[in-house]
Amino acid sequence: MKIFSVNLKGALAGNETDNILLEPRDRLLIHRNIASVEPATVYVKGEVAKPGRYPLTANMQVEDLIQAAGGLKRSAYTKTADLTRFAAGNPEHESSEQLTVALDAAGKSDGNTNLTLRDGDVLAIRQVPGWHDLGSSVTVRGEVQHPGTYGIRPGERLSSLLARAGGYSAEAYP
Repeated sequence: MKIFSVNLKGALAGNETDNILLEPRDRLLIHRNIASVEPATVYVKGEVAKPGRYPLTANMQVEDLIQAAGGLKRSAYTKTADLTRFAAGNPEHESSEQLTVALDAAGKSDGNTNLTLRDGDVLAIRQVPGWHDLGSSVTVRGEVQHPGTYGIRPGERLSSLLARAGGYSAEAYP
């Protein structure tokens, strides 16, 4: 049994090295194009409208990936993001590289800030610190001048909330 590996394009072009003579009971196995089976992709995670895996297009940059993912959410930290770049090849010596991307400059045409992406890159968009504290509220009921729901700031005290509610009513039992 002999196994030959040939270039099919060369065989079709008539290259004598690749266009080998077939014999009865030969078996021909044509493999799939690995690029079509597992196309190049990049990932975006975190504070974008549609996080996930996206096809890597020619000369795709950080800003292109963010736009493909529907843009940044209001909760996105717009100064910097993390880009993890994996260097695949030898399984025993795989490594990754962590890069910090300046998002506020990525939309500009500066090549140093709007990096060209590579297959397997993972872009992580962080959330603004304290974002979940925004929109926090407290409902004040009972014997105050203006009962209702009040938005509160991180670190706000009961005394300032009661002052905004107009203070106690005459029937209050403080």
